[in-house]
Amino acid sequence: MAETYGTNAPGSIGLRLKSGDDAYTYWLEYRTTNDSYNANTKNGVLVNIQGYMENESLPSFWNHRSALLDMTPNSKDNSRWEIEDETDAELAIGKSFTDPWNGFRITPVAKGGTEDTANAWIEVRVEKF
Repeated sequence: MAETYGTNAPGSIGLRLKSGDDAYTYWLEYRTTNDSYNANTKNGVLVNIQGYMENESLPSFWNHRSALLDMTPNSKDNSRWEIEDETDAELAIGKSFTDPWNGFRITPVAKGGTEDTANAWIEVRVEKF
């Protein structure tokens, strides 16, 4: 299932996808004004997964959290990599991510509008398997 959430004329600003085994939920987001990450966030999407490797004893807590997936793991080569490596976690335009449970493949393909405004947009190709 792929659903879009929120609107930002002329299109949607969020995307929810279910994993191939239907156990997990992915959330894609496009951020053009986020000081926590580097400027590359403007050139891709952040991919979060909900429900994977939850180890909290209270489902009321973990049923509502997601984990950011790092699409460029181990890219930081410095003494602070464990707190900085996710700062370039975006799935960049032209790169693809395939759900390990074979539900889909996503590829950001283009961006446009005016960066740092509500008119910024990104196009993501979703191939369902």
